[in-house]
Amino acid sequence: MKFSLCFNLGTIRHIDYQSQLDVSVQAGFDAVGLRMDSLEDYLSKGHTLEDAKQCLKKNNLTAVEMDFLPDWIYTKGEGTVWPGAISFIISFPLPFKS
Repeated sequence: MKFSLCFNLGTIRHIDYQSQLDVSVQAGFDAVGLRMDSLEDYLSKGHTLEDAKQCLKKNNLTAVEMDFLPDWIYTKGEGTVWPGAISFIISFPLPFKS
């Protein structure tokens, strides 16, 4: 069985999604932990979930975790979770193998 290290993109969350993937590959990783806020930002710029998956595939990366804590991070007002969160998780099953 082959083991791989997973790079948590939260470590470099100050840069955009595509740059996060580029840095991950340059550092020698083949698996990443996605961050919901980075993907939300990427999608807000007109990209789609399919675009996000293609970025992983282009970089030969596998997404093996989703760093997603809706009760802590993604509340938009008292007790309201970002409405796209559940559909996003369903649309982006993990692990996504490139």
